[in-house]
Amino acid sequence: MSLENISYIKVFPGIGTARVGNSPEYFIGPESPGSVPNLGKNYKDTNGLLKPQASRFRVYGYDVNHKIVTEITHDPANGVSLEWDVHMRNLKAANYAFQGKFGFNPDQYRNPGVSPNIPDTDPNSRTSLIIDPGMKSISGINQNGLNAMQLDGGKIFSGIGKAQIPTSLYKKGESGMTDVTYSEKEVSLGRLETDKDGRLIVVGGKGDAGCLIEPPIIVQKGAGFLYALLGEAQKAKPTKGTPNTFYTNTITLDLPKDASGNLKVLLAGKNDGTGDVFVDDECIVKVNGSQVYSHDFSNGNSGKITPLAPIDITDNLKPYLGQNVTISIEYVDLYPGSNSGSSFWLYYTNEDPTSNGNSYFNNPGWYDDTSGGSINANVTINGKSFATDNDPKKRGWVAVSPPKYVPTMNNVVSLLDLQLAMFPEQDPVSGTVNFAILDSNGLPNIATGNSTLSFAPLSGVAATGKGRPTIVRYNGDDYAAYTGSSGENLIAVSTDNGVTWTESQIGTNSTQYAPSLCVYNGQLAYVVVVKGGYILVGTSSDGKTFDFQGLNSGSVGPTLASSSPSAVTYNGGLYIAFATADDSIAIAHRYLVPNTNTYVYAFNTLSDKVLSSSYPVLGVFFGELYCAYTDSSNNSYIGSYNNYAPAPTEPVKVTFKFKEVTGAPQTKLSPSIAGSHGKLYYAIVDENSDFYVGTGKPGFYEKTTKPGFITEVNFVKASTVSTNYAPIVANFSNISFYRDIYPILKTVTDYAWVNEPAFQGHAPGSMGDFLRDGSIAGYSSSSEANNPYRTFVFNAIRPAEQLTPNVPPPPAAIPNPTNKIVNGVKPSIPNGGVQSGRLMPHLFGEGGSNLENTFNNTNFPNQWLSLTPHQLWKIQEWVNGNFQLGTKPTENFPSTPLDKIPLAEQPAALNFSALEPTVGGGFHPGIELTYYMKEPGFFAEAFRFADTIMHNGKLIQPITPGSVAGYMSIPWQGDFWSCNVSWWAAMRPDIVVTMDTSLHPPKLDKKLWFRGEAVGIPPNADNIPTYEGGYEHMVKYWSDFGFVVPSGTTDEGMFVMDETERAPCLDDVNAPCTPVNSAESSSLPFYRLYNGQIHDHFYTTSVSERDNAVKNLGYTFEEIACIVYVPQIDGAMPLYRLYNGQIHDHFYTTSVSERDNAIKKLGYTSEGIACYVYLSQIEGTIPLYRLYNGQIHDHFYTTSVSERDNATKNLGYTSEGIACYVFN
Repeated sequence: MSLENISYIKVFPGIGTARVGNSPEYFIGPESPGSVPNLGKNYKDTNGLLKPQASRFRVYGYDVNHKIVTEITHDPANGVSLEWDVHMRNLKAANYAFQGKFGFNPDQYRNPGVSPNIPDTDPNSRTSLIIDPGMKSISGINQNGLNAMQLDGGKIFSGIGKAQIPTSLYKKGESGMTDVTYSEKEVSLGRLETDKDGRLIVVGGKGDAGCLIEPPIIVQKGAGFLYALLGEAQKAKPTKGTPNTFYTNTITLDLPKDASGNLKVLLAGKNDGTGDVFVDDECIVKVNGSQVYSHDFSNGNSGKITPLAPIDITDNLKPYLGQNVTISIEYVDLYPGSNSGSSFWLYYTNEDPTSNGNSYFNNPGWYDDTSGGSINANVTINGKSFATDNDPKKRGWVAVSPPKYVPTMNNVVSLLDLQLAMFPEQDPVSGTVNFAILDSNGLPNIATGNSTLSFAPLSGVAATGKGRPTIVRYNGDDYAAYTGSSGENLIAVSTDNGVTWTESQIGTNSTQYAPSLCVYNGQLAYVVVVKGGYILVGTSSDGKTFDFQGLNSGSVGPTLASSSPSAVTYNGGLYIAFATADDSIAIAHRYLVPNTNTYVYAFNTLSDKVLSSSYPVLGVFFGELYCAYTDSSNNSYIGSYNNYAPAPTEPVKVTFKFKEVTGAPQTKLSPSIAGSHGKLYYAIVDENSDFYVGTGKPGFYEKTTKPGFITEVNFVKASTVSTNYAPIVANFSNISFYRDIYPILKTVTDYAWVNEPAFQGHAPGSMGDFLRDGSIAGYSSSSEANNPYRTFVFNAIRPAEQLTPNVPPPPAAIPNPTNKIVNGVKPSIPNGGVQSGRLMPHLFGEGGSNLENTFNNTNFPNQWLSLTPHQLWKIQEWVNGNFQLGTKPTENFPSTPLDKIPLAEQPAALNFSALEPTVGGGFHPGIELTYYMKEPGFFAEAFRFADTIMHNGKLIQPITPGSVAGYMSIPWQGDFWSCNVSWWAAMRPDIVVTMDTSLHPPKLDKKLWFRGEAVGIPPNADNIPTYEGGYEHMVKYWSDFGFVVPSGTTDEGMFVMDETERAPCLDDVNAPCTPVNSAESSSLPFYRLYNGQIHDHFYTTSVSERDNAVKNLGYTFEEIACIVYVPQIDGAMPLYRLYNGQIHDHFYTTSVSERDNAIKKLGYTSEGIACYVYLSQIEGTIPLYRLYNGQIHDHFYTTSVSERDNATKNLGYTSEGIACYVFN
């Protein structure tokens, strides 16, 4: 399309991600879905410095109809100029202190002794604490090197001088403030570059971090729990005489002070401060040799051991608090019998709030060079100007975050998943919302949409009918079923997305009621009520031929129906609702009789629910089964039932908490409900034939002061229809196993290489290894026979997170940040209840770890990470058998280069790929961005930050450059060390697993990723509660730790991971801090040779091939032409090598079509891939020019402009442009 059609411009991606690195080299992050950063083993340069990940931004032009016209690049020769305005800041030191989502207090600031820090202070006003280089602009092509725009000029702690910080940061547990002196420093946030087309490249900081106050703060845990194993569990053994001390152990440690009076020291059975303790018979605790505690658990030879809950020994230890002490424990057998004992953990806490508010998240005096900011573009096309003008729906945003040390492994929940949960319409998988009625002529009509509906008869359908129609998508085709005028069962199918339909009759059943369609265990189910009120379920695998069976209810007779049925699949089971003869609601559910292959139906009757002429309907939403009905007063009701257990194996009592749907139009007809696009849809045709669509979001039940609930479903009039029958609503989606489910199973399984709990549960060959031999065949089949595979996984997945609608996003104050009523104010935070870490994913959540909650005496919700509702919806469809197989990936990282993606799809591809390899939880605070990424009020639209934070219609705070990342840990290395177990292992590995494939079966071994005895890191550092040196070591050695990358795959697709580029100095005191790169992964010389007798230039990376050509084939070595890669790394493409023996010419090209043409038509033979090069210029590369002499049939390649010009001017060569880009 013509540039003249452009009406406005937008920057993509809407949110870009870059990562710090201390190398001058960089790589560009993923730009197409499925791709991973810098595939290969060269994440560091030859000097051992870690390469930053840059983020590239593009501009697309749109017409007045909001259709993409083209990507706009800098092209002054054709009247097009492109300029970028970028404002990056680091706001961390000026921001509110991070205290966790449920502990946020807007009165606490970082650097609390620096003015202003009074309540309601806008962090943006604390300018001396903000690194702000100001707005920077760049324009042109290939603006790099000396022409790059440096993000310099921003200073931190300017003009502060003396201030005060809490003394507890120096001496744990002590109150008061300590005087310190701040020093200012200019901190660079990176640089801006442009590529060959003028696109923007943002390269972030160098990972710089430090403390600029005197005396300096050592990054530490601050307040928190500490624990030490005092006594190990002893199995029961026969007594050896009494009294007898059969176990003793001694430890040395520093006990904290108790300045706040809140210190607790417990003897507990577990290291989280819980768990009973016992000894058969007596336990004795001594400090520095003096007994401070003893207890006889046998109660004086009673013959019965009585365990105790955790024992508070704080008072016993008061004389020793704040001292380095030796503590010993003795297990004593006092009476004949046996001797045994539990583990005894010494668990103690420091609850000083000043320390808690300024722990490793919030260190005063510290800075780092992560950043974030806005990306704006200005375009001029033949004198006409376009600009994003900081419009939140047009500009871009970038977040510069820490490195990702497992770059090829995605997180099971990413920032992309959070966007799709808030904006599910962005995911093509979500499908469409569809509504259907039977019109006054008895013909089925369908409309797609949610606000304004235009119903149209199904093209090709002529048979008239009666009652409500039913619609569903099955195996990619659309189906509509209804009852014919004479009671026959009719079905219509469309294979072209509803354009044309073909109808047919099913079987010989006759009914007066409407049928119900659903998909169950990979089959299309047609449910109908026949004469006598018996329910029949017909199943079909082709959508044409159905096998009808009655509801086998075992020895108990079935409940008979007197209405149309409503059937859905829920958690792998089939549920059917209908009305009984006395107008009660009945629910039938199918279950498998244990230890048999027999399925039967159980019936539940809700006799207290009275219908009129309507019938109940079912729908599934947010992990719950919903039932809706119209009562005898024409009012609408809805209720939910939650049984998070797949495919029942016994009868369950299905009950619903019904409440009136306030605001629903009056109707005599049944409603219809369905979950779609993150909403519950409620369809009603009222007494005036107006079609209303109601929508509700998760959590639309709200408690009131009166008994009961208010159902917040908002209705809009969507159409006026002519019908006498109830409507239907359904979601038409296309779940694919390999596209939507396989990545989740694969990621969870691949975690075994980098996460300790995942290693225990998902190690190769274990039951939790979803990719083990034969398992994929079971997981990928939708059949009933393979339902146990799906339900096995479903049963292990954590339900959706607990909703917390009364917790506003920061910096709004939480009205009552507790689980209890305080001064008459209801709790803002619901009690978390029982939360299990045994479910998947075994990663902590935004409620903080279970250990932290134990320490704080809280039980916040969401202590463990859940998949998003959108992901769980896909899992729900999968376990129900409503999915297609899809195409199994043929490579580890299947992706399509951006330039091969259709233009209209490129913006979405850029948005998706930028957030795919990121962390979407747990957020405490997270590592790239934090939990506000789940708040719709932060976004102007999908993938676009708003100007201001909104919550329930109220303005909370402006969003400014740097504020989006302002809550992250300062420095980032603090959180990177502290969150060392079960947080975001694909970003920061917990462990490194090795596989010895020379053994059968292969032997697995593991070690900590964070290790380095040569630099003072003790063995098993992650698991030493009292060790805090990791913070300092992470700050100093972050770029020396290794990357964990694939070194192969198993037959079923699981990665075989390996650690690479780990600096030798971590393990050898005499070694330099330069990584050991694999020999096969390196940049190599591209040797140039020439044979004057046959006039042939020959290029190779092989030393042996070079030497053989010189020694035996008449070639002369001329020089190293350039530096190339072998094997391939991310962004590099093959340079193909061909040879024509008739004319003696070596020919090199990156073009597959040119290669194939030369082989097919020009007499060349392929000699494989010579090396890997770049098709576009990146930092450090130069053009490799290609020339050809037709008289002597010789292709010649050089990086020298003067040599190129001389060859064309004097030697008979013709320039054929730039072959590729290489390193000099």
